[in-house]
This record gives sequence, C-alpha cells and structure tokens, in this order.
Amino acid sequence: MITLDKLKDGMAAKIISVDGSGKFLSRMAAMGIVPGSVIEMVLSQKKYPFLIFVRDSIIAINCSDVEKINVEMVERGNDPKTA
Repeated sequence: MITLDKLKDGMAAKIISVDGSGKFLSRMAAMGIVPGSVIEMVLSQKKYPFLIFVRDSIIAINCSDVEKINVEMVERGNDPKTA
C-alpha cells in the first residue's frame, strides 16, 4: 500500500483508505474518492495540485491532501474509466 502522491502520470490504483478529519473525509466522499474506487493519475507534479481521473471526472487535489489517500496499484488492463 502506498499513498496517492507516489503514483506517476498514467498509473492506475484502487483507493484503500482515506485518512483525515470528518470534514476532509466528507469532501473526498462527495467527489467519489472513497475506498474501492479505481483512479488514474493524470498529472502528478509536486508544485501544482494533483489531477486524478475518478468516476468520469478529472479532479484537482492539493499536494498535502494526496498524502492522506492510501492506494494499491492495479493492473493496467483494468480500465479505471469503467470503475
């Protein structure tokens, strides 16, 4: 298990857990970032917000927030657009 900030552009992963305050967890859930969701990293530059593709949307997440999202890698054959 790794944190979301470790993914490189184009890599896919399944969300295992999200850590943080109740307000943070609620915000992530509202965007579909919940355990079991499959995501794809679109842009992972440390100086800018991370862009991820989840549930037919591209979402920007603050650099400090991606460290609170734990994921595990999935096979490239598993298309995150269908999850």
